[in-house]
Amino acid sequence: MDYGLITNILIVFAVALMVGMVFNRIRVPPLVAFILTGAIVGPYGFSIIQSQDQVASLAELGIILLLFTIGLEFSFRDLWKIRTVAFIGGALQLALSFVFFCSLAFFMGLSMNQAILMGFLFSLSSTAIVLKILHERGEMDSPHGSIALGILIFQDLMAIPMIMAIPFLASIPQFSPTPLLSYEALVSLIIYDLVIVLILVALAKWVIPRVMHEIARTRNQELFLLVVILTCFGVAWMVTFTGISLAIGALLAGLIISGSEYSHQAASIVLPFRDIFTSFFFISVGMLVDVRFLAAHFWFVLFLIAIAIFAKAMLATAAPLALGYPLRTAVMTGLALAQVGEFSFIIAQSGFDSGILPSEIYQMFLIVALLTMAATPFVIALRQPVT
Repeated sequence: MDYGLITNILIVFAVALMVGMVFNRIRVPPLVAFILTGAIVGPYGFSIIQSQDQVASLAELGIILLLFTIGLEFSFRDLWKIRTVAFIGGALQLALSFVFFCSLAFFMGLSMNQAILMGFLFSLSSTAIVLKILHERGEMDSPHGSIALGILIFQDLMAIPMIMAIPFLASIPQFSPTPLLSYEALVSLIIYDLVIVLILVALAKWVIPRVMHEIARTRNQELFLLVVILTCFGVAWMVTFTGISLAIGALLAGLIISGSEYSHQAASIVLPFRDIFTSFFFISVGMLVDVRFLAAHFWFVLFLIAIAIFAKAMLATAAPLALGYPLRTAVMTGLALAQVGEFSFIIAQSGFDSGILPSEIYQMFLIVALLTMAATPFVIALRQPVT
């Protein structure tokens, strides 16, 4: 038996508990506590965790379950109710943020593909943090809460093509005119993707609803859990043959089940597992944070954080203003969305693994993103004197 894994889990949870209790007192999201936990136990901290590969494996499982439950909880009916805010407001906010941060990164000396990646990373906000804070304040049904929700849903949807674009950005570092694929390879890829799409449609329309109905009739919780997990990992595994990651496959699996009458039951079963394993993802991100790097570049990091928060707040304010919402509502929305999102960490890690981001820029992003997230409760509190 691998006692090393159990030891690592115990250490991680013990440190996360202590850090989380401290952060809870100052009302900083637990997500940030997990990242700080990783920084403490990781190689740049006290090097307590010896086998980071084990934590990374648990982290990958966490991301799969996170995206699966997001798919489960996603409702096309709810999205249709806020379609104007979600599609027009979300697209406007995303476009403005992308253009600003991509241009800023390019003028700061980054290559074009690195600048595009930075535009992706800083155009997204944190669904987990924002919705949690709005829920705690009882503001989910408020005008700014509905606008923020619509924009966040749109961002989460757009994170999918962003992640899928990483291999293309990595393969054309300077956007050379050389085609990515030959004509035969492109046709083969399209046919392959169409076959997978047809299989997914068939699963969503006929197979999975029927199977879940039959399993639900048995009133056996264990069998229902098995069919949910089988669907999650089965669909995720299947779409990897098209080059899509397991995580995006899990999101598609969640969307397939979300259309059935058993989506809420499936979400309630998976949710506890998701929360546990997702914590490992943010802990694994924290293990990559070099505190010495922060100390060496403290003032520059502070400058970037100020720019990120101010620019994201202003650009997110512009979207509801363009839709005709009052200034107060727009400002409250902008302040709520003035942080980097959890999907940005996934995209950044893909960019780092594919060689787009060098270690120094990746470190800079991790630290800036972490601190914008930690600052969210305090930034939202600014709306009282501002509005």
